[in-house]
Parts: sequence; C-alpha cells; structure tokens
Amino acid sequence: MRAMNDPAFAAILEQMRNTARDDPVSRDLLALLHPVTDADVKEDPWWPFAPTGVMSHIERDEINLAQLETFAAATGRLLVRWPLPLHEADAERIPEDTLRELRAHEPATLWGYSVVDAPGLLSENYNALRMLVNGTPCLDDSLGFAGEVPDKLAEAIADGRTGVLTLDEPPDYINVRLTGGTWHGVQLDGRLRDRVRDVSLARDDGDDDGDGGGATAGPPDAIIPIPLSKGTEEVALNSLFAVQHGLPTKVRVRTHDRAVAFAVTDFKLQGRTLDRLLLSICARSVPPFVDIVALYVLCSRVRAARGLRTLQPLSA
Repeated sequence: MRAMNDPAFAAILEQMRNTARDDPVSRDLLALLHPVTDADVKEDPWWPFAPTGVMSHIERDEINLAQLETFAAATGRLLVRWPLPLHEADAERIPEDTLRELRAHEPATLWGYSVVDAPGLLSENYNALRMLVNGTPCLDDSLGFAGEVPDKLAEAIADGRTGVLTLDEPPDYINVRLTGGTWHGVQLDGRLRDRVRDVSLARDDGDDDGDGGGATAGPPDAIIPIPLSKGTEEVALNSLFAVQHGLPTKVRVRTHDRAVAFAVTDFKLQGRTLDRLLLSICARSVPPFVDIVALYVLCSRVRAARGLRTLQPLSA
C-alpha cells in the first residue's frame, strides 16, 4: 500500500475498501480534505501545479487550459496554440465564419496547445514492447514541422518571448520527452532511454559552457515525435454560442496523441503513485457523480494524507 508510512491514512483507505460498512467514508477523511492554503504553497511551491483528479472530460479540458496558461506565465515560457482540424463532414456543416467565431467560444476543445515542460500522457499505444503505451507520462519538449518552422514561431523562440502565440496550422509533431525530468514530482522512467533510442530525437542537455548551469552531462534524453493523428476524436461543444447557432453538440477533431495532464480522470490515474493530488469532488447535479470507487481511486494515489487537497471546500 502506498500509504504504509502514514498508518492513520492507511486505516482511512482500508475503511473505504469495506463497502459493506454503513460509513466507508470516514469523518477523519472528510476532516483532512481542504483546499490548498498559502502555508501549503510556502512549504511546497509546486502545489499550484499539482495534478487534479477529475471525473469528467469537461472538467479535464477546462482545468488543463487554465493550468497551461498559469504554468506558462509562472515559468516564463511561451504558450503555443493552433486550431484543431475538423473532420471533413463536420467542417462542411459549419460555415467558415461561424467556425472561426466558434473557436473563440470553445478554447478548451477546438485548439491544441503546447508549453515546454508541461506534463502530458501518451494517448495511443505505439509500441508495447518499448513501453510506449496509452498513459505513458511525458513532458512537452518542442514542436516539429515537415517543412520550415513558421516564421513567427522561429522569431518568438529566438527572441525569448512569452505569452501566447497562435499558429495558423497545427505542427506536424509534438516532440515529447520520456526521460530526463519529473512528471508531477515522479521521475520519468529512465528505462525508456534505451528502449526508444532508434526512434528518438536524442538531445544532450549537458552543460558545456562552464558556467555551472544546465543539466548534468549524461546520456541524452529520450524524445519522440508524436504526429498529428490521421484519425479523429469526438469533443463536446459546450458554449452558449454553439447552442444559439444550432450547432451540433459534438464534433470530431484531429489531435496529436498526447494529452495534457495537469488534470487527469480517475480512470487515467489508476496505477499512479503521487506525492500530491488535488481532488475535484464538489457537489454536482449531473453525472458523472463521485461514487465510493472513484473516491477511493483518487485518494489512494498519494503516499500520505498531507498529499491530498481539494479544489473547492467540500461544503461547496
């Protein structure tokens, strides 16, 4: 059990496993769950970017976008975005001018984003023998293009700009790092360095200028290109604009098979071990609801009770 070094928390989790009880969720658990405080952040500055466990895709998408923007601003990085191509049939149903305005009202679902070092998860099985499977943690490294890098992106990188940069078209690849860093405080799996050597865009981050900065010289990171998918995934249109204009409730878009992972569903969190986790478990009037199974999965991801916080006060 992950919480073996926190006996009181381990007992709380054990009680949750006994669903035959009238009270599997103990009052002790409810008492320890509260939002992040200033004292928490002072003790651990990475609390504002802790992963958030969510129940629905709309929560995931909205929180991921908000956290990407906050992460980019806090770390002085450039946030790059691009319009996601629609499936041909969906594009034919929505006039071009309407689609342009729709994108402005659906920033979390109709745009792709990347920030260097932002956490992600592979969302497709590439090669199970090489551990490149759906759910593999990664960090965004760079963007790749079959042709020339767009001038405005090249200039922004050369000038060290921050803020938001909008591309006219998606990049051909998002290059993601599988080693040489931490994913929400967990060291990326170094075994992947050798397993993906022949397909990686290897980079040596060793510091050669003698000023003492940069990473320690060593084996190159394992970096692989994630192409723009040939298939599509369905996304929901949640804006008032979509309703007012009689647009479909869902459309199909082409994305890169890498999901941003500031917010992660309870399903995707299964099997993870984390130092800290925020829970989005406020009262809700529509499904998916937080049942005992989902709550147990979320709470049992951390090693100790001090690693759990909520997005909102439970009374909310």
